[in-house]
Amino acid sequence: MEDSLREMFAAVFLLFELKTLVLSLRNKAVENADAVEKLLEPSLLSAAIKELLRAPGDTRSTIADLASELAAAADGFGHLTAVYSSSGLKGFENGLLSAFVEAAAGRPRHRVVDEFFVAFADLRNVVILYKHLRWEMDDPAPFVTGGRIEQARLGKILAQQSDSDFGCLVKEVAGLPRPPDPEDEAALETVLLRALTRRLRRAGRESEDIGVILDYLWRVYVQARNLAVLYHGADLAADRLERELIT
Repeated sequence: MEDSLREMFAAVFLLFELKTLVLSLRNKAVENADAVEKLLEPSLLSAAIKELLRAPGDTRSTIADLASELAAAADGFGHLTAVYSSSGLKGFENGLLSAFVEAAAGRPRHRVVDEFFVAFADLRNVVILYKHLRWEMDDPAPFVTGGRIEQARLGKILAQQSDSDFGCLVKEVAGLPRPPDPEDEAALETVLLRALTRRLRRAGRESEDIGVILDYLWRVYVQARNLAVLYHGADLAADRLERELIT
């Protein structure tokens, strides 16, 4: 890619690399430097972030350095050290994804890329709302700004603990005749990602340039994700695998 295109899609590439960052932290926490290097060698993460992940130090100090590095580029990342302290690496992963999507959705680029992050923000908020309703958290994570779903609507569904309104929201976002099994978080996330896949396919058909590139990048990501599901879920029943594959 030439410089302007690379800049336009930088946030998309970084979104796909967040899992690499978290997996590197998990391996660093158990002092598996070889696994960290194997993850980072083909990664598109910046040289500065790779250096932090490779450098000696415990997980807490590495996350503090990562939060400072990210906060220098955009607002919303400074709290991640506190999130890790209270909720561990899983909480950090969730907080990192939300902070990144919020930052990306609020930064104008090309219309097609902007719409992708707006749609991803909506997807993230539906998943967050599901977790609040399913697990009845005492200290729920905040919803992400930047999506099209109004915060007031999300808050009302949460306050009323309304499964029926939540089902209507999922049908609306995913374009389904009915919502997936309310007990199956993996199925919910999959149908939302399938809906995003359909949206990007349309964008690829309607746009002669940026939409085609974004659709291609997403298809490569989906292929990698599906291969990981098949690899790690080799012992799962066929119907379970089907619910987790993005098609």
